[in-house]
Amino acid sequence: MTANRPPMTDAQRLQFAALILLDRVITQPEAFHAGLLDERDDTFLEPTFRFLQQEDLVEVGEDDRYRATGRGRRAYAGMIERRQSY
Repeated sequence: MTANRPPMTDAQRLQFAALILLDRVITQPEAFHAGLLDERDDTFLEPTFRFLQQEDLVEVGEDDRYRATGRGRRAYAGMIERRQSY
């Protein structure tokens, strides 16, 4: 039987999307070039990248690619640890 859970809020959706995107930034660092988001089909990711930057989880490196900050790497490590404990 499935539990009756309330629907996710917009803030919860954004946090969930941010964790998925942070995973991708860390595991595939060449994936997201900040300057090319406008020119590709990735423009829908811009609000999530802004959220990640506001939370100091990612930054734009000298190579103009998104990369995780120290705080972002710690958040990611915590997420992986929680996922492995299930």
